[in-house]
Amino acid sequence: MSSQTPVTASYSEEQLKLVKIACGFYLPKALYVFAEYKIADLLVDGPKTADALAEEAGLHADTLYRTMRALASEGVLDESENREFSLNDVGRLLVSGHPSGVREGALCFTGPMAWKSWEGYHEALRTGEVGMEIAHGMSYYEYLESHPEESENFNRAMIAVSSQGFDRLPSTYDFTGMKKVVDVGGGIGALLTAVVKATPGLEGVLFDLPYVVADAEQVIAQDGMSDRISVVGGSYFDNEIPPGADAYVLAGVIHNRSDEESIAILKNIAAAAEPGTKVLIVDMVVPEGPGADFRKLQDLSMMVEAGGRERTAGEFKALFEASGFALGEIALLEMPLSVTEGIRVG
Repeated sequence: MSSQTPVTASYSEEQLKLVKIACGFYLPKALYVFAEYKIADLLVDGPKTADALAEEAGLHADTLYRTMRALASEGVLDESENREFSLNDVGRLLVSGHPSGVREGALCFTGPMAWKSWEGYHEALRTGEVGMEIAHGMSYYEYLESHPEESENFNRAMIAVSSQGFDRLPSTYDFTGMKKVVDVGGGIGALLTAVVKATPGLEGVLFDLPYVVADAEQVIAQDGMSDRISVVGGSYFDNEIPPGADAYVLAGVIHNRSDEESIAILKNIAAAAEPGTKVLIVDMVVPEGPGADFRKLQDLSMMVEAGGRERTAGEFKALFEASGFALGEIALLEMPLSVTEGIRVG
């Protein structure tokens, strides 16, 4: 019998990097089930073992333990030597109702809508079509309209983003001297309310699809802003955009849209605007050139799931020039968001 010398090998740093990328889909699925079963809620009162949590949640103890161990290894939770888990600052974000909206975002962006969309990625690479439409047979917005629960998660996540990022717009961009601003595609008006509250003498118009703004008047009334903010239902793809504003805001709208759709929206705003009127796009601005940046990864999500894109300053400039605007200033709002200004040319 021949003897064999044990062979020892270790991954190189480059190999480990690729292995981690290849295995990267494990964590989003683990995060999704953790959020779906509201495990963070069960840890609010203190540390617990996976066995105790599994009994409360009606789950399989060993499977839950291994899921939570993986999340803890990435810093989502803390695990003790006696295999108890507790919430840290990251895990607390996943508690139901947390103002960050992270749990709802996790359910939306790692759930069935997003996950299945990536099944269309291969064909999208060959054809340039949208992965979402290939996999689901409908657009991003059509899917949300026909799936109320996922739409609710999406809306809650977006409201949280508005309250933590978009509402910094009035302290980043100077609205002084303006009399009227229209929030185009503004949902229930969280951003617009923040802008109007912070700017004396400014009136606002909230403009979005009728079913989107259905509850907006009640929300605006609760904020005591009914006398300064009006609500108009309509589509930004039609010539229904309210005219005569000093500024039009597009927050989280353009990045969901293709260049052709974005130009159509901006042209409709241009038709409603006088020369010198501003359009303010609140979205990410992808840095030019090579280098690691989260916004480049987010662009893949927009490409596959919505048919949109996160744009560079040069790409925003091209959109503006094709629709009757000139690129103005770009200011960092709240990382990773920026406000990009377009000025209506006459």
